[in-house]
Amino acid sequence: IPCVNFKSIESYFWWEGNINKSKEVQLIIKCKKENLNDICNKITEWHSYKIPEIIYFPVSANKNYHHWMNSI
Repeated sequence: IPCVNFKSIESYFWWEGNINKSKEVQLIIKCKKENLNDICNKITEWHSYKIPEIIYFPVSANKNYHHWMNSI
């Protein structure tokens, strides 16, 4: 993982029939596509939630940032 951003957030969510409120840390993890499955598996293994939220999507980057990401 070449880069991770951490952001403190407050979440409201349905869980087991109730609305829950929780202070959480949102991570934006920047990685290569070929590492995505391993990263998702580790998050699921280490996370304190039974079903952690993992959202991923492909992105594009400028040439220099792309080269840096691929050099890690």
